[in-house]
Amino acid sequence: MTQGVTMLQHLRNLRNLFSRGRLAMVLGTAIPFVLFATYAVMELQNTQRDVLVSDLNRTALVTANAVNQQLGTSVGYLNALATSDAALHNDVP
Repeated sequence: MTQGVTMLQHLRNLRNLFSRGRLAMVLGTAIPFVLFATYAVMELQNTQRDVLVSDLNRTALVTANAVNQQLGTSVGYLNALATSDAALHNDVP
């Protein structure tokens, strides 16, 4: 029977723990913490997205410049070939 009494005492202690005053104190402490943690995670996600977009833009620009340079070189070769004496005399292999 002492086991039942101690269980009842534990339940009463638990009820007292979550009385209005203590519950308000716990919630008053936990809610700002949860809000700050949520804000921090959202800011981290925004920062990571901005860094990723910046890296993608930089990669696209570098790739576009490399393609432009290669096309310029190819156009130069084709112009040189088109204006060569062999091309003008239809003697291009």
